[in-house]
Formats: sequence, C-alpha cells, structure tokens
Amino acid sequence: MLNNNMPEILEEEDQELQTLMNNISENFYSADWENNQVTYISPVCLKLYGYPPEAFFADHQLWFKLIHPDDKEKIAKSNERLRNGKKTTREYRIIHADGSVRWVSSTIVPTLGATGKVIRVDGCTTDITERKMATSKIEELTMVIGRVSHDLRGPLNSAKNYIAIAMDDITDAPTLDYLKKINGAYNSMEQQLLSLLSLERVHCSILKPELLDINGLVTDIINSINNITGFNKVKIETDLQLNEEIYCDKIYMHSIIYNLINNAIAYRRDIPNAFVHITAYFDYGDLVFSVSDNGVGIPAAIRDNVFQKFVKGDTKDSGLGLGLFIVNSLVEKLGGCIGIESEEMKGTTFNLRLPMLAKIPG
Repeated sequence: MLNNNMPEILEEEDQELQTLMNNISENFYSADWENNQVTYISPVCLKLYGYPPEAFFADHQLWFKLIHPDDKEKIAKSNERLRNGKKTTREYRIIHADGSVRWVSSTIVPTLGATGKVIRVDGCTTDITERKMATSKIEELTMVIGRVSHDLRGPLNSAKNYIAIAMDDITDAPTLDYLKKINGAYNSMEQQLLSLLSLERVHCSILKPELLDINGLVTDIINSINNITGFNKVKIETDLQLNEEIYCDKIYMHSIIYNLINNAIAYRRDIPNAFVHITAYFDYGDLVFSVSDNGVGIPAAIRDNVFQKFVKGDTKDSGLGLGLFIVNSLVEKLGGCIGIESEEMKGTTFNLRLPMLAKIPG
C-alpha cells in the first residue's frame, strides 16, 4: 500500500539534503561531459569562487576561466586522465571574484557510457589556501634552519680540529678530561645540526637520482661517524649482497642509512657483545635494507609513534628526536616502506623496502 505522505516525506528529505549541501565547505558539482554543460553545482561555489550557481549554468567555461593562468596548462593535461575514464585529483590556483588568488583541491570521478566513453563527471572542490600557506611558511622556515645549520658546521668543525690538536699535545690528565668532554659536546651539537639539515631535505629537496654504490656509501658513513659517542662500544657488521649500482638519490639514501646506524649506536646496551648489523640485497627489483641491533629496544608505549617528530626513547637523550621521522619521510618520498621489530632490552630491527632500478633506464 502506498504511503499517502510519501510526497511530503520526500520533500522533507530533499530539504534536509539541500540544507546539508548548503552548509558543508566542499563544493560538489556534476557536468554533462558530452554536451560540456554543468548540470549541478552546490551553493558553496559562491563562497569558493565568488560566483553563484547561475553563473556556472550560464557559462559552462567559467570554472576554467577562473583558473590561474599559470595553472591552466596543467589542468588541461590532467583532463586526459578523465578522457581515459580515470579518477583525477589535482591542486591548483583560482582567481576569486574579489581578485584574490586561492588554492583549491579538486577530485573528479568520470562515468562511462555504453560505448566506453565519458558521458558525465562528478567532482568535489575544497579550498586549501590556508593549508598551502602554512606549508609554504614551514618550507621557508625549514630552509632558513637548513642554511643556518650548514653555516654553523664550518666553525664547529674548526673548533673540533683545534680540540683534536690540543688533545694530542696535552698530557695533563684533568685538562685532557675537560677537552674530551668539550669534544663530546661538540659531537652532540654536530649530530643535531645534521638532523636539522636532513629535516630541510624532507621538506624542500627535489629527488635527484643517480647511479649509487650502496656498499661504498655504507662504508663512507661508518668511517665518518667513528668519533661519535659509543661508536667504539659496538661491533658494526655488514652483509651487503649488492653486485651492482642502483639508481637512487644519494642525499636521501645517505640520510636514511646514517640516521638508522646512528640511532642503533645511540640506543646500545652496555654489554660486551653490543652490535649493529647491516644487511642489503635485491628482491624482485626492490632494495631490501635492514639495520639490526641488540640494544635497549623501543618501549611499547612509544613504538607506534616512533616515526613522529620529537619522539625519543630516552628522556635523557640529548638529540632532537628527528632521526626516525626523517628516515620515514625520506623512505616515503622514495616510494618505499619501512617496518620495525623491537623488544625492550633485546634489540631493534628496521626493515626497508625501496623500489629500485639496477641501472639508469634507456
């Protein structure tokens, strides 16, 4: 039996849906692809673009006209994905009716007809201007931090060299002890500067792949950290089964390997057989890289957050808590993944898998 109140119910639901569409921040729209005509656009477009829905119905090219001139070519190219029936997400700038430039993110889903051609698209556009501005400020600040850190390394290395000379010439035990403590403090400062430099790479660097010898890179890194605290208290072992160079970003790989080895040394246990074991091999075209230790392990309370900024396993640690955050960020930038196995007072293993090419293509 039909409900006599059905028209009223449908009308109420339609009004509720319309109220919802009017109050959310995302702008939804649909378009007839074949006839190049906007069939629906939510009222939010007035806030987003500065134009009411009627303006888009009257001028089906209005949305494209509002795109910043420098981004029009990029958007035109991305439309090829839609023509091929693929969902597309893109970020670009628009010029609002008030003349301001704003950033938006738009996700578009195409619908294919019986012939396999696109007949309709449905999309959602969001204003991301605030996020873009915040990201830009972070990048600018990170660049400043990176430059300052780089400039400080010169004087710091000079001071360390003078201390090394003094330690060779001075035989007075108390004075020599003070010099060793000063040198240790400088080493700690240098590690923090290196962390800040790596943080700059996370936010600002562009990938620059090159042919890279991982065996030589690991050796160079080990030789470069032989003066850090605790280095002489662990045995570093390597098992690198790589017979050819890989195609990768050298700076990124250096930061990843350096931070993992440094982390393993920093969280060593004071035992006679303390070790750091490094392995690497190819597996179906991927580079598998592991760093294991028998150190203090990672407390269960922070294990799930260990790749976040400023997380440290020991409150007495003088580091910045950026090492593993940098490692994870760089691994993701390289299109890889990282896993962790750890047990307190038994040790930790970090396993990386990075998509690699054995040689430069072409």
